[in-house]
Amino acid sequence: MATIAGSNGKTVENGKEFLTRDIDFYSFTGYTAVHTNPEAADSVFHKLVRAIASEANIVVLGTPLANDLVVGLEGGYAGKGAVAAAAQLEAVADAGTGINGAVAAVTIQGDTWA
Repeated sequence: MATIAGSNGKTVENGKEFLTRDIDFYSFTGYTAVHTNPEAADSVFHKLVRAIASEANIVVLGTPLANDLVVGLEGGYAGKGAVAAAAQLEAVADAGTGINGAVAAVTIQGDTWA
């Protein structure tokens, strides 16, 4: 049995892995129509995901809703040079979609995002 990191010796079956400390979540807000026809190849959703993936490895992809999206990235993404992670993600998301949105790092606290 593999030990779950940070859980005081809790174990899981072999072949299963928990990445709770290895996922950084970001909220992408204000990306107008990201929830409209997300399956379309030229949709805002598709453009946004493509832009994010150009910067970091996507681990979790939320369902877009009301112009917003939460994405989980492989832990440790730090941005480029002196540009912090959220600012760099916002820059590439804005460039990739042509929309001026906002990006912020978020965490899960209980049953809500903070």
